[in-house]
Amino acid sequence: AGSCRRRRCDLAAAVGVLTYGLGVAPYVALALAFSFAPYMLIKKQLAAPAAVSVTAEVLLLMPLAVLWLALAHGGVVAGGLFGGDAFTSWMLPVTGVITGGPLILFSWGAQRVRLATLGLVQYLNPSLQAVSAVLVFGQPFTRWHMAAFAMIWAGLALYSLEGWRQDRAARNALTNLGTSGTVL
Repeated sequence: AGSCRRRRCDLAAAVGVLTYGLGVAPYVALALAFSFAPYMLIKKQLAAPAAVSVTAEVLLLMPLAVLWLALAHGGVVAGGLFGGDAFTSWMLPVTGVITGGPLILFSWGAQRVRLATLGLVQYLNPSLQAVSAVLVFGQPFTRWHMAAFAMIWAGLALYSLEGWRQDRAARNALTNLGTSGTVL
């Protein structure tokens, strides 16, 4: 519990540093974090097979997507239209199918690993996206970004080290229980 609180403090400090340095809070990133955490917890506790749960998600969200496209095509809201040419229009639904694969794998994996491990792994994707944004697309990466990035990964390293230490201590305790009282 202590290491979990420490990790939250490290992350909050990193968000504070980034907010101070950039002059604005990372609202979108915070909204994603606070929405994905409950999603991850639900996926972890769900008894349904991965393909079934992802299919249920798609069926639940499909009416909203169809409504959005209908409103966009009707000119009520901006954006959301299919591409300007046939290739782009056909590729947009294909990206949904391509996205489904990783979601099914995430659902499958979420049911098989500890929640702490799942939470830690969730930092890989945004970190890789940030690296891609900087290296491939030339997005700015200021000293404030670097400080926040370093603080987050330092906190994750400390959290992982503490988890590894606790796991090792628990295994040693079990080993000692199994060998105590043994006569040689």
